Amino acid sequence: MLENIERNEHYAIDLNLEKKIIAMRFFGNMPDDAYREIWEKVLKIVIEHQVKNYIVDQTSIGSVSFTARAWVLVKILPQVRKKIGMPMFVGILASENLVHNTGMEFIRKGFQKLSGMKIRKFGDEDKLISWLLLPEEEKMKKTDT
Repeated sequence: MLENIERNEHYAIDLNLEKKIIAMRFFGNMPDDAYREIWEKVLKIVIEHQVKNYIVDQTSIGSVSFTARAWVLVKILPQVRKKIGMPMFVGILASENLVHNTGMEFIRKGFQKLSGMKIRKFGDEDKLISWLLLPEEEKMKKTDT
């Protein structure tokens, strides 16, 4: 369903333009520049194609600095709100590592509070995609708080 459009040692970006779904997949320890790079590339794609459905796969992520995570909230989020608008739907495939989940929760809460994005955590990508494929009204009813 999703076609890989970029992959390197730190991340992959998968896309389905017809369904307006983009996936960000993180691998291993993320240097700040690689973490910023994936967010900047995804931002460009979502603005160009008005993508409003996201998969954030952190099942294989290593460490990411809080500086890099905060940069996403300060630099990327305002552009997303301005150029794409709401609602947006984000499904997170979470790491089982407690430290990584803490970092993910920092971003999730920041995005949800500052943007109004509808965000849910999933343990299974098929269930996540099924949620993203629901009509917007149904997705609005099924979000995490």
